[in-house]
Amino acid sequence: MKTSKPKLSQEQNLALRGLNLQQKLEQLHKWYIEGKISKETFEALSNALINKASRKAQNPLGASGSLEDNLPRDCPRSVVEGEIQAFLERLRGNIRSYITNRNPNVASLTKREIEKFKRYTINYCIVYPAKVSRLLIIGLRYPDKQLNEFCVNWIRGDSLSFGKNYYYDHHFWGLLWEDGDLVPLDAIRLMGQKEGEEFIIDSRFEKTFIKTLMPYFEAQRDKEVMRLKLAMMRDDRDDERQVARKLKRLNAFNILIAAAEKYCAAEKYCTAE
Repeated sequence: MKTSKPKLSQEQNLALRGLNLQQKLEQLHKWYIEGKISKETFEALSNALINKASRKAQNPLGASGSLEDNLPRDCPRSVVEGEIQAFLERLRGNIRSYITNRNPNVASLTKREIEKFKRYTINYCIVYPAKVSRLLIIGLRYPDKQLNEFCVNWIRGDSLSFGKNYYYDHHFWGLLWEDGDLVPLDAIRLMGQKEGEEFIIDSRFEKTFIKTLMPYFEAQRDKEVMRLKLAMMRDDRDDERQVARKLKRLNAFNILIAAAEKYCAAEKYCTAE
């Protein structure tokens, strides 16, 4: 079922004009506390504002565009490619509904849909690499542990991946970290491994490429800071759990950034400018 997009009144939109991000979030929270907007509207619009600010901040490539601009073009559109795209859009819509409502039922997938996801990935990772990369990124974010596990295993190469090594696929990681929405913790785990008590970057990544990704790591970390501040504005029991989850995420991003800085430190071209 398609849900209506949360909206503010004309008067409320005018009240937000000229405010910075923090002020806008505080005003939305005030309206939520006063009962002038619903919790769903508050969550949806707050996330949209944070994501928009993050996209503006994370443009390290400047006027040349995004990492996606250099993606190899898929083959001419076919019926199957159209099916994959439609499936992708449905999954994205499910995630948006889940984030707004926090109702797992809106994002639940049938066994047949899980199998469809796997079939598209396995059969078309070579023919339509960009589409399958998008599928995997959505699959990592999706609120379904079975789908998450499949994507993690596929990217690591634990499953049959037809010789495709994602650790050397700059386009895939660029798309993942450039994502304007939530970057899942599995993405961080895939970047490296624990060595004793320390997290280190996987040596299959080129140091110059990690340097390219650093602004994206930092932009995503900064977005987590904003999400944490937003969660701390509220005081109900559910929000206490959200604060704990966001603290965990923020810590993970800080650990990744520290590991990336250390990984690059040995190379002159990777030192901080």
